[in-house]
Amino acid sequence: MWSVRRIVRTVDRSVKRHGVVGSLVHVATSVAERVRSRGHHRDDGHDGAANTDAVEDEDFDTKYGVSTGGEIPQTELDVKDENWIHGSAYVPTSPVDFAEVLGDLGLDYEETSFVDLGSGKGRVLLMAAGLPWKRVVGVEFSPQLSEICRDNLRRFTGPKRCADLSVETTDATKYPLPAGPLVVFMYHPFDEKVMAPVADNVVASLRADPRRVLVVYFKPVHRDVWDENPAFSLRKETPLYAIYESKAR
Repeated sequence: MWSVRRIVRTVDRSVKRHGVVGSLVHVATSVAERVRSRGHHRDDGHDGAANTDAVEDEDFDTKYGVSTGGEIPQTELDVKDENWIHGSAYVPTSPVDFAEVLGDLGLDYEETSFVDLGSGKGRVLLMAAGLPWKRVVGVEFSPQLSEICRDNLRRFTGPKRCADLSVETTDATKYPLPAGPLVVFMYHPFDEKVMAPVADNVVASLRADPRRVLVVYFKPVHRDVWDENPAFSLRKETPLYAIYESKAR
């Protein structure tokens, strides 16, 4: 399993050896090899994949003293709003997948904010905390998941290189995005009925403050919302995720 410390060490060591640009290529290649290996291992069937995910969840949580694993159906969440039906189940993001996507963005972390829309129990926030972002914010509609996330942020024993970590319990369609360079992360948090106004909110923020915005969309079931958005262009796509980048900056 790729731990948070291993991701951070790999990035730091690679920068020293290869420089900033070279390190991005090096890290992406190293993690991609691990992803391919994991993918071959999972080809035998769904049960194998589920078991691998369960072990990875337990390893992460045990290592860092938190509770981020498991899936929670949308029907079991405490969201009292007409939009609850448009949300998705909570599913934690794999550390390997997260490391792969970060290794290819060419980011100046200290100038860039990171926002996870649908942050759930906060695993992505904990992994992001290991890098020196300007700010890391989780946006979560469920008060239940938000509280679990805040507790995980308090208990987390892994590396924290971002001093500004927070969770906002609010509607992702109305959240005022941070100024300056920005990464918006999503792991299939909601359906198209919510994704469309979320995209509108991002575009409105871009108009008010033209800048580099990257949208990292894992399990991009409703990617057509972003494919057809004139303010963004597709930067990269894999079977796991799609990355979009703002055109105007």
